Amino acid sequence: MRTIVLKIIKWITILLGVLFFLLVVFVMNIDFFWHDLPFRGTDFNQPVWSSAFTNCKKHDAYCISECVRGGMFKDLEENYLLIGASRNAVIQLLGKSEYTYPEKQSCINYHLGNCSGLKIDADFLSVCFDKQEKINKIYHWQS
Repeated sequence: MRTIVLKIIKWITILLGVLFFLLVVFVMNIDFFWHDLPFRGTDFNQPVWSSAFTNCKKHDAYCISECVRGGMFKDLEENYLLIGASRNAVIQLLGKSEYTYPEKQSCINYHLGNCSGLKIDADFLSVCFDKQEKINKIYHWQS
């Protein structure tokens, strides 16, 4: 009887160890799956970018919420929106800024869609400039 109890305790301990390991791995990677993965995997395509939300009706939440541009973020960051590029080059590539925020006047913001997390908040690309109107920071954020 005692050996059966010890075997059960041993297997419970092993099972709890495996579950703890999987939990740690999952928690460490959840940020990647929810907050990084939606912003990679698609090459930048200027016609797709430009027309992403043009066919949306004024209050069409579904259309606006699609993550049409999100997958292009990493390609833009690594290959197009390089530190030191001019504001005019960014506008020529991505079009006029769709959103302006008084507290972020040195940045141009573009709607990416509802891409990360539970896909209920809007994601944006911000391209920020220094006093010489050259890119000094690129990032995505969620509202």
